[in-house]
Amino acid sequence: MSQQQLEVIAEQSADYEYNIYNYFVVKQKNSITAEELEQYPKIVLMNKAPTLTQEDVKCQVQGNSEAYSGNKFWLYPAIIIPEAISSSTKSLVDIIRQGIVITSNEEGLLYFIGGCVNYNSGYWRSGKYLIFQGGAQFGATGQTSITMSGGTRINTAALKEYAMTLNEESLQQICVIPILSRFYDPASSWINPTYYRAANNVSYEESVNELILPSATAQLLTYQPELNLLAIKREKDFYYRSDTSTYISKSLPDQLLDISSRFPYPYPAYYTSGIVYSGNFPTQLFLGYLRVVIVDFPKQSPFYSNDLLYPEFHNDYRSNPFILNNMSIGAPVYLSKYNPNNGKPCTDYGVLGLLCAISNFNADIKGNIVTDRSLLSQLPSDFIAGYYILTLVKAPEPSNIDQYIKWLGQENAVNMVLDGIRKAKRAISSLISSGILAGIAFSAVMAVEEWESEDQITRDAKPYVDKLNKLYNEALNYATSCIESLPNLPRNAKIIYIQQVQQYLSDLMYEVNAEASEEDILSWLEFKIQEYLSNQGIIPACP
Repeated sequence: MSQQQLEVIAEQSADYEYNIYNYFVVKQKNSITAEELEQYPKIVLMNKAPTLTQEDVKCQVQGNSEAYSGNKFWLYPAIIIPEAISSSTKSLVDIIRQGIVITSNEEGLLYFIGGCVNYNSGYWRSGKYLIFQGGAQFGATGQTSITMSGGTRINTAALKEYAMTLNEESLQQICVIPILSRFYDPASSWINPTYYRAANNVSYEESVNELILPSATAQLLTYQPELNLLAIKREKDFYYRSDTSTYISKSLPDQLLDISSRFPYPYPAYYTSGIVYSGNFPTQLFLGYLRVVIVDFPKQSPFYSNDLLYPEFHNDYRSNPFILNNMSIGAPVYLSKYNPNNGKPCTDYGVLGLLCAISNFNADIKGNIVTDRSLLSQLPSDFIAGYYILTLVKAPEPSNIDQYIKWLGQENAVNMVLDGIRKAKRAISSLISSGILAGIAFSAVMAVEEWESEDQITRDAKPYVDKLNKLYNEALNYATSCIESLPNLPRNAKIIYIQQVQQYLSDLMYEVNAEASEEDILSWLEFKIQEYLSNQGIIPACP
């Protein structure tokens, strides 16, 4: 993005976001008409944002642009969905939520923090949970991606414990869910999202506590438009039934993985803090409110000017997919502010908080204002505009995740999930001790349906161990034949390359989805071997 384009978008965004405050907060409008919502772009044109707001938004847009152009995947929202769902599930809106993924102090353990569905609503069921973030996939099913990065299991008892802490009316819809990860050195292998900090020597906690009303022009980053379109496209076939259970469609995870690998859509917004909250979870978590106005997007979005829109693939969308609903619960809100005393013009573009609930809204549906909360579970085809008030909570950092879990009252639920993960880890260690390659042991355990006991997991993993051992040996033989076929390579060099490929292949086995077909897995392994040897400057004579 050129500097001129940045200036255009920043100016439009500043005016758009400032007037959310100026028009809806300062005037404290008790009722909103459809005409007022539809006229909002004209109101924006008549009221320019103050200079300081423009400087703040320039930082915001700069951070957004760098995240987009630099593919900073660690800033992308995570998407979560269960494999097993209730037969009463009406659409993907009922079961998809968003969040972030962070590291922990325990080896091989990550945490998803984001939206979740109350078990009492009947939509989430026990079993595997699939999480997608920045093109990485945690958890896998039989016909999904060949690769995966770990997984988690939530049983019915844990879901009921989570449900005791969740209440849509009191605006608590956030869960902390542990994940068993292949990143056994998470500090160097998994990148945490950047957190908002007012200055280099100020912590995230101190920074958000310093924000006062009127607070800041922030951005909600969410996959809402693409998820809405997916929900519409898969309205009739997002699930299948097997015996007495209902599962998400086997092709759905690949679509979610693809969505997670692309930059989300930035919703312009205005954040207000310093407001007393009377909900039923600790005030230590409450961050404030985010106000979002959506009018004829993407055309009237401040990120759209003379056909300039990023991400560009939203260019052909119409208003309807931009409607906010429950699929954005848990999505991160990002902020950067102008601070020339920080050694650079802007603070880092980082997480301000998480969308905990849609607390209030006025949606213009075909010229009529709708405030019925049932709309948050629907996909109306005649959405025109909307004004949303979103409740935000602080995001945990790895250093305070235990305290965050306590504040949510989710110690029992988290410990139940952790208990299954630790049994899975012990089963992996047991398989390794028996002579199984670590990557094969890990991937085999990832394929096991339930993690109820070490013995059960080890027993159920055996067919996958046998399958992956066979494929590993076939791939190693393939690599060896490739290297041996090179006529001008000295014998000692061939031995060294074979040893290197063997180590590389051993590491690859951590990423294999053991539930995929043998043909697909072997084809992927052979492709990765070819790619590895090519990167070493070797072009093997392999088929």
